[in-house]
Amino acid sequence: MIDLVGHFGSHLSYATVADQLAQGLDDCDALGNIINLDDKCIGARWSNRVRRERGKKVIVVADAPYLMESLCSEYAQRDTSLFVCPNTNLMSEDRVEMCRSAGRIYTPSRWCSGAIVHGLEETDEIEVCVMPLGIDDPFATEQRGPRDDHHKVRLLHLTTDTFWPGRKGTEELIEAWSIVRSMMSESHQHMSLTIHCLPGLYQTIYQTLGDAKLVGEIEVLPANGRGGDSRGLFDLIAQHDMLVAPSRSEGFGIMPLSALASGTPVVTTTGTGQDEYLSDMNGWLATPTMGQEELFGEHGLAPVVDVERLALQLVAGMHLQHELTSAAALNDTRQAEWSWQVRRETWAQSLINWEKEA
Repeated sequence: MIDLVGHFGSHLSYATVADQLAQGLDDCDALGNIINLDDKCIGARWSNRVRRERGKKVIVVADAPYLMESLCSEYAQRDTSLFVCPNTNLMSEDRVEMCRSAGRIYTPSRWCSGAIVHGLEETDEIEVCVMPLGIDDPFATEQRGPRDDHHKVRLLHLTTDTFWPGRKGTEELIEAWSIVRSMMSESHQHMSLTIHCLPGLYQTIYQTLGDAKLVGEIEVLPANGRGGDSRGLFDLIAQHDMLVAPSRSEGFGIMPLSALASGTPVVTTTGTGQDEYLSDMNGWLATPTMGQEELFGEHGLAPVVDVERLALQLVAGMHLQHELTSAAALNDTRQAEWSWQVRRETWAQSLINWEKEA
């Protein structure tokens, strides 16, 4: 049996991975104890998952360096694995030490593995495994319905950041919207923009919109503080013509992939982990990044969003919306292979093979 430590109280990033890995291991009858790090558990199936004896090995799906000392008293280094998804090109010292407490590290992209390997020393006998993530139903099974014949191209931006400036390029997008309005007075009248954000950013975003004289021009939608369920996110994205994701940091980029797989075009940036699958997907416009700078709240550097180029891509997206939508619809042939059903089976088998190692 393999124990699992993670977040089961939200639908956000690491929590989704923990939930899917638990399901994959459970499907193979290889799931041991679950340790939930949150104050509640979403999904009753994992709320009381405790066995009398701990598993032979453990995987930690949490960015929690403080946990490793206590876990090391229960599990040997060779019996401990971590899921790690760096946000920048370098990891902080405490995260490097966290990685050194494990015998195996799982990460979702080669971009992430580069940051991890850079922090480790040649003497560290730690295996780093690149294991891509999956997309939730209904993104993996449904295509968005036909668009109505409307005048405006409706753009949607999603952010799960709780600090500012953040990783998802929200402030750069607001700046770009101002440029679009000023340089082409009629272009912004043919587009609408909705920002979907967690409660922690409401005040800052409204203040930023006020400073830019954009209050009333950009709609701000409230998000659940614990993240939205997959059906709600699918319906929200399907109501818009394009997802705008000018992220500075995407270890994998699950929402752009989910949107593209289900037929919604995307305006996004390059230079992050999502580059590794974008080349195989249809219906997206790339906004090149310009060098690297520090990312607030993080150690290391991340790509810089070029605001002027982003503004030009927004205008291009408006004019090319029908072509991009037709191209994105071709991704339906790729949906199944990116489903969590497929991906979690691969994850589970890797973990089970690791458990069998001496």
